[in-house]
Parts: sequence; structure tokens; C-alpha cells
Amino acid sequence: MKLHHINIAAAPSMLEATKIFYCDILGLRDGPRPNLNTPGYWLYSQSDPIVHLSESVKRRSSAQNNYLDHIAFADNNLKERLQILDKSGLDYTLKKFMTKEMTQIFLYDPCGTRIELNFSELPSDI
Repeated sequence: MKLHHINIAAAPSMLEATKIFYCDILGLRDGPRPNLNTPGYWLYSQSDPIVHLSESVKRRSSAQNNYLDHIAFADNNLKERLQILDKSGLDYTLKKFMTKEMTQIFLYDPCGTRIELNFSELPSDI
């Protein structure tokens, strides 16, 4: 089994900002989406629509237990991603694993979803 996609239900006021985040910051691209009843986007990595973004006015109450901690993506070109993030002004946390030659970046999308980006490289100038 493998993960097919994630679905993010964004408030109407956050739909476009969330799309821009996943496309401009994370490098996904807007692609074909079936004609569904609600506005939204399918955001692609290569040939796969891995993030489904849909407009929704429903929001889970804070009293509900939510156990999803974050969404992780395998990424590449750490230097370029850091430049994009620095230019965007978004807050992020960088974590290095010297023994594994791995770097992680943690940040939040406009809907408040915690995002983890994994790189099989270490930053050369940090």
C-alpha cells in the first residue's frame, strides 16, 4: 500500500492562499480536476495529484481529538527550497541529522497544517 493523496478542506477565504503555498513554496502544480460540486484544486507532483484542495465551510471543533500531526514530503534541492522560503518570509525550522546526511524543514501551510520536507542532503553553508 502507498499513500495516494491528502485532502485539505480550506475555508473559502483561505483556498487561494493555500493553493499558492503548495504551488509557489512547495513546487506542486495545479492540474486537471474532475468536475466536482465544490471549488478546489488538484495539485500535482510529477504525474500524480498528491494534494487535493477543496473549499469547505465545515471546520472540526477544537473539542474533537485530532491525531494527525503533520504531512511529510520527500523533497530535493535543499538550497533552492531554502531560498524560496527565505524570499517568502515564511517561518520555518531547519533540523539537521549529521549521522544520516539528512535535513528536514518544518513549516505550516495557510490552513495550519504542519508540513515536513525531507532532504537527503545537508546544508553546505549552515
